[in-house]
Amino acid sequence: MLATSEAVANAVLHGEACSEHGGIRLRVDGADDGLWVEVCDCGRFRGCAVPAPENSTGGRGMVIMAAVTDGFELVPNGSGTRVRFGKRQVAAAA
Repeated sequence: MLATSEAVANAVLHGEACSEHGGIRLRVDGADDGLWVEVCDCGRFRGCAVPAPENSTGGRGMVIMAAVTDGFELVPNGSGTRVRFGKRQVAAAA
């Protein structure tokens, strides 16, 4: 939930709405191995994926998302920005 909230907030604050669906896209896929989330917008990623300075009040979202998920990718391309991450299901103890 934390990673999803951060990704959507980043798309709203820093991204750009896509005309074909009027906003950002949030996709959640449940799979046998866990839950996978994708957030897409039509803005161009202009930052760099490096940790923020210690005294900064922002710039830690991607680091947080990567830390709390099992797989994180940021894919900027010509048509927008896509963030995808997942959390693997932990097998229950017998």
